[in-house]
Amino acid sequence: MLAIVVVAVSRYLPSAGSGFVAGTSSAIAALRGNPWGVPIVLLAFAVGSIVSFPILVLIGATVLALGPWLGFVCAAIGTMLAATVTFSLGRTIGRRPLRRWLGRRAQLLERRLERRGIVAVALIRKVPIVPFTLVNMLVGASGVSYRDFIVGTAIGMLPGIAAFAIVGGRAAELWTNPTPTNVALAIAAVLLWIAVVLGLQRVMNRRTRK
Repeated sequence: MLAIVVVAVSRYLPSAGSGFVAGTSSAIAALRGNPWGVPIVLLAFAVGSIVSFPILVLIGATVLALGPWLGFVCAAIGTMLAATVTFSLGRTIGRRPLRRWLGRRAQLLERRLERRGIVAVALIRKVPIVPFTLVNMLVGASGVSYRDFIVGTAIGMLPGIAAFAIVGGRAAELWTNPTPTNVALAIAAVLLWIAVVLGLQRVMNRRTRK
């Protein structure tokens, strides 16, 4: 999914004043230099997860606004914080109310969690069948331990966020300065992203078969 966002954001780069990601990015960029900027961004992730604001929009906007390094750190911590908040909310609400509310989607997710643990959570992050917020709530209600949940979430999402930070930064440089070096670096970043995704998928598939 993050690969799709990379393509979408790169298309928005020529018209950074328009679009959902660009608008969110502008709001975050306005916090640069503010000592409360980073805490506000992290709070936005937490609150955004509660109201089911698209997590990929927040990740993309944060990386574009703050740059690849600080953007990655804030997006990674913010994603883990958002996941924790809605995981806790799901554990508080419980399984039955969520089942009544979500119906078949809850059943699909529960089937994927039958074997429980880190691998199950990581695989759900790779092939999401329910929005980010609802996944967190359902996993919280399912009884999966917080340790397995947060480690699985990190394995499933952090490589993608890192790849987005690299590709997003290179895409911006490529647009403003399309030198052969920047073109080569952008291609290398995309290939690195593909290699990471395929490698993780192979490892998780082997663990699932055992």
